[in-house]
Amino acid sequence: MKFHCSQCNRSFGSDEALQQHQRDSPVHSRPSFKCEACDKSFGTNESLQQHLRDSRTQKHNTRTKNNTRTENNARTENNAQIETRTSFTFPTLHPSVLYAVSEVIDGTWFNNQNSARDSGNYSTHVMGKFECKDDDCSTRTWGSKKVAILIRRYPKNGYNAVVFNQRCRSCKNLGTLDLDVESYVERVTYRLKKWAGVPTEEQRFSGRRGPPHETELCEGCKQGYCLQGD
Repeated sequence: MKFHCSQCNRSFGSDEALQQHQRDSPVHSRPSFKCEACDKSFGTNESLQQHLRDSRTQKHNTRTKNNTRTENNARTENNAQIETRTSFTFPTLHPSVLYAVSEVIDGTWFNNQNSARDSGNYSTHVMGKFECKDDDCSTRTWGSKKVAILIRRYPKNGYNAVVFNQRCRSCKNLGTLDLDVESYVERVTYRLKKWAGVPTEEQRFSGRRGPPHETELCEGCKQGYCLQGD
């Protein structure tokens, strides 16, 4: 019987030898990159990318679609904590972005350091719903098709994305954000493909227009990152 190390793809004759390898091998001191479809972990992002390219199985496709559907129906991590910051990041959505670009871009990674110097950035909009947490306010919720987002570019296909909050029209307090995950993933993957030189059709979104965008209520506008056009 062979005992397999899923992180570096080596096999051992006994469980003791596998455990010794995992304790002593330098590869296991590196960050672990996990496949969201099958729960395997890899020592490098490049190995994870190769695994995704080689594993276009029904299990991977079904699991990933189910994960995406769950993310769309669930409230985001920031919203669940009822935070009212001026902006948010969503590193937990990186696996969905990674999967969406894995066939055409290698080594995509999310930069958690917002203060790091980027090599370029792009402003656009996503969609979302906001809730006012002031119990005395007459406005409870509002939706927006122009939620400002700043996508930053970093070396070796790195990125992060900052989504800006909005304020309640009635009381002017910051709201909590329920992000539209699908629009976020589409916008981020589109920009990553453009930066990587991948031929990409221009995004066109149709449907009813949202309420008028009010600059004084948008934190992205205040910081100079919001585009008021589509």
